[in-house]
Amino acid sequence: MKPVSAIELFKATPGTNCKECGFPTCLAFATRVIVEKKPLESCPYLSEETRKALGKRIHRQQSDGVYVKRDLYKITADHIRERLAAHDFRAIAEGLGAQYVEEGGEPHLRLVYLNRECLLSRREIRIDGSPAEDHWDNILLYNYVHFSGSEPIHGEWIPIDNIPGHIPKKPELEHGCEQKIAAHFEGKPDRLERAGRALGAEKVEGASNADVSLSFLPLPKIPFFLLFWDAVPEEGFEARSKVLFDRSVTSYLDIESLVFLAEKFADALIGRDHKHGP
Repeated sequence: MKPVSAIELFKATPGTNCKECGFPTCLAFATRVIVEKKPLESCPYLSEETRKALGKRIHRQQSDGVYVKRDLYKITADHIRERLAAHDFRAIAEGLGAQYVEEGGEPHLRLVYLNRECLLSRREIRIDGSPAEDHWDNILLYNYVHFSGSEPIHGEWIPIDNIPGHIPKKPELEHGCEQKIAAHFEGKPDRLERAGRALGAEKVEGASNADVSLSFLPLPKIPFFLLFWDAVPEEGFEARSKVLFDRSVTSYLDIESLVFLAEKFADALIGRDHKHGP
């Protein structure tokens, strides 16, 4: 019996990304059913016939250990890479804040990703000259190209609460980015500013009552606004941070990729702090 791939299940869904299943996209739903044993019934639009036919095969392969969790991100990255076949890199480069180049007769896009040089083709991604081995880096960057956004940056900051599909992703943003930054830089606002500058961030004066306010471009058309309030122990206030996004962000990334980008941003800040020391 042939195993059901995440792509086969994805093709059986309506492909509307309605989010009624609790996931941001139909592909995310399909992938998690296959590799994480999420219930097939979560999608209300699969016919009973389809559920029975696919459900039997999925149960069998999961019992046999086929398509286990380690395959999740590679499956998704490979699928997104295939979807770039119809994209004209030359035409979309400017809208993405990228530079169109050709190497070996193959179209590439050159752009800055978390203050590192990224060179992207339909075949592979290289970051600072080395292959991008993290499948999530591949998913994020290929998604950025696939969206092919060209909407102007509005300069209007919004929290994740204003982005469709935020409910399951907000805790991930808080845990993987905001709380991590707050905990690491508590009592060290000067070091946060220094780490931010090392990543290319700019200090923003007078925009809020935060102790540190930084604007940053982790990708050319996706600005972040980081606010940090240091702890005030005598008043019982713990350190906290908040990341805001430009209102145009949904033209450039899905929410799952955006949260991953925020997590990578937090790791990059902390990494820069470790590099420079106290």
